[in-house]
Amino acid sequence: MVSVTVSKIGEDMNDVKEPHISYGQENAAELQTFVDAIQKAKKVNGIVDIVKPDFLLNITFRKQNNC
Repeated sequence: MVSVTVSKIGEDMNDVKEPHISYGQENAAELQTFVDAIQKAKKVNGIVDIVKPDFLLNITFRKQNNC
């Protein structure tokens, strides 16, 4: 993971505000928190009642060539 940007969502998904906060390589501890959350997430079976999100996460990964 190279960076994470968190942006606030306005009235709808087309109303994304300027980035609220960004974490880059200089924020290793904060990036590790996102990595841990993704790795520890558990799949939940069933139907989810999805509402409009409050935040948008943009996660950038380093490109890896597996040749």
